[in-house]
Amino acid sequence: TVAKVVKALGILVLGFLLVRAISRFLGDRLSRHLNLDLHAVVLIRKISFYLLAFAVVLFALHKVNIPLTAFAFLGGALAIGVGVGAQSFFSNLISGVLLMVEKPLRIHDIVEVRGELAVVHEIGARATRVTTLDSTDIFLPNSSFWGNQIANQTYGSTSLKLSLALGVAYGSPEREVEGLLRQIAEAHPRILKAPAPYVRLAQFGETAMIFRLSFYLAQKDVVVSPRLANDTLSDLRYAAVDALRQAGVDMVPTHRLELTQTPDPRA
Repeated sequence: TVAKVVKALGILVLGFLLVRAISRFLGDRLSRHLNLDLHAVVLIRKISFYLLAFAVVLFALHKVNIPLTAFAFLGGALAIGVGVGAQSFFSNLISGVLLMVEKPLRIHDIVEVRGELAVVHEIGARATRVTTLDSTDIFLPNSSFWGNQIANQTYGSTSLKLSLALGVAYGSPEREVEGLLRQIAEAHPRILKAPAPYVRLAQFGETAMIFRLSFYLAQKDVVVSPRLANDTLSDLRYAAVDALRQAGVDMVPTHRLELTQTPDPRA
């Protein structure tokens, strides 16, 4: 009846609000008394929420005198349909639990997704929310982290390594270019002193010598402001242009850089 539906909905709404508060309280209390890390707290919250929510649903059905056998008329066809539809849900749910237990990636880790870096902000029941360095949120199914190769740039480290490649004309003073690039990196306020930035003559291109400047940013700074990485790269590009121009070193346009090795003519 309408009255039963209203009563059941009221119990469910109030019950879910209470369940959410209890799961948060339980996670917070355990984290303070047992010194659990963030991932264990999130796992406890989620497990307690789903268990208590299931109990609320059973209680609501009981209070309106609706036995579980009332749903038996739906038959096997609905069970098969629900099973097929829930396959993806449970796959992502179990994958999310495994992510929080085994921790191949953790909240605030910086991972490489689809060719770009992103900060892990939330590992949910079905999807993980990551934020790219241009502040775009992406929701990825939890199962995708097991089926694809995901590079975790900060696993076991508190710093993020970035690189900047540029080409200079042949005949330029190599050591002077190396020193200039290192100096502009060391002068940047956001770049870490340890590990220290370094410069490598990465390759001899067809039309340029290709230098690679590598440097490190604090993971916590990138988590707070994901745009910091791209802003730092931009600062270094401006500084490199000014420093090399003043030193009389000609830069080669990026579209002329040859990043692949020149084929051996004897082959």
